[in-house]
Amino acid sequence: MINEKKVTIKEIDLPCPQKPVNRPVFNEKTYKKRIDRLKKIMIQRNLEHIIIYGDMANFANIYYLTGIIMKFEQALLIINKSGKPVFISGNEMIIFCKSSPLKDIELLLFQPFSLQGQPHSKSINLDILLKEAGIKKGESTGIICNKYYPYYRDYEKIYDIPHYIMEIIAGITERSNLINCTQLMTDPVFGMRNNLDIEDIAFLEFSSGLISGGIYNILKNLETGMNEVEASSLFGYRGELPFFVPWGIEFGYETLTEIGFPDEASILKKGDKVVIGTAIWGSCMARSGIFVSNRKELELLYPGIIKNFYFPYFRSIANWYNTLRIGINGGELYKSVADFIENPLYGVSLNPGHLIHYDEWTNSPVYKFSRDMFHSGIAIQCDYFSHHIQYGTDLILEDGLVLADEKLKTELNKKYPALMKRVENRRKFMTGVLGIELDRSILPLNDLQAVLMPFMLDIMSVLTIEI
Repeated sequence: MINEKKVTIKEIDLPCPQKPVNRPVFNEKTYKKRIDRLKKIMIQRNLEHIIIYGDMANFANIYYLTGIIMKFEQALLIINKSGKPVFISGNEMIIFCKSSPLKDIELLLFQPFSLQGQPHSKSINLDILLKEAGIKKGESTGIICNKYYPYYRDYEKIYDIPHYIMEIIAGITERSNLINCTQLMTDPVFGMRNNLDIEDIAFLEFSSGLISGGIYNILKNLETGMNEVEASSLFGYRGELPFFVPWGIEFGYETLTEIGFPDEASILKKGDKVVIGTAIWGSCMARSGIFVSNRKELELLYPGIIKNFYFPYFRSIANWYNTLRIGINGGELYKSVADFIENPLYGVSLNPGHLIHYDEWTNSPVYKFSRDMFHSGIAIQCDYFSHHIQYGTDLILEDGLVLADEKLKTELNKKYPALMKRVENRRKFMTGVLGIELDRSILPLNDLQAVLMPFMLDIMSVLTIEI
């Protein structure tokens, strides 16, 4: 077992992240296929209509089904059991959404969804538009929001979309015919966006390549006297995918609670704590360490920190990877790291791992006594931030991966052989260099997967499990 093996610090040849290639193209066929999947679920659940709410923050469900990028405004996407989708949006989105690959969609203008102060002279009442979109009295209608609320009584009747929209919908259908169906998108087991096809996986791998390459460039070029803005510019962002989490790079702060935008006044100096991390659509990556050159310098600042913090943390990460596989449940994965995350000394407050899609956190099956089973075609972040109570410093090692059975891997290898070659090289690095055991179902998504660098002035020295 990993728990019985020694954690060491080893100097390695750190892999240089490869520039991502072959970004998959999501065409009209892709979106029609997704909508057809949703319609089949609607038939199974006796739903006549589904109404999906979206805005700038809650964009992922509408984008997943249509390829429409939510900018500036609110919108409603109506999927009827039969017939084509209907998209209700404001002044600007009604123009932008015409660039969607999904052409077989009806567009309706509701100007109050526009930004304040824009023209409202062509407005039609929303209830009239919803009726035009097919919503009728007495027909079962699902509402897809940002979240669902399983810990509340009658949670299927709780909706996190603007109150006035809900009142108008309920006025048409009658409230008893409404149900929160957000689970259809984000449930850890059966949610559509947590059951990926090969194009989804290729997109996530492309995104992970962008973010790991950028963070690698920052790590290898950090210098004393550099400010946070200068360091963040090393990321080399070219706009391929939008950021979902604000860019985070912090020098010298005590905890991640100080996360904000890069600050020109924050100058990197020897001995500083360094936290680097962000998320773009489809991936999130984060690293932390101390800006020193070696173990001696680190131990002078924090006596015993390697043995008492870095080693236990990395061993728990190795246990996490060693345990994860198709067919176990979230409770089993939680149990594999419970000794670490339940120790108050380490200050872990969130789930040790969560699911990811276009948005950074769709859901998490990883909690105590969870019965949610891990399946093929699910994307997971190994992610738990730890703040040591005594040392007052942080550790975070966040990376994403996909679980895939042999059938899905065969499909991936057929269409994306270069991707699968990169995956296999990452697996060899993790097992052969880092000493982390992996089930065959684990597909690592970035070239620096599970690489923890305690000395930010020597990124070739990393933590490993003794082989």
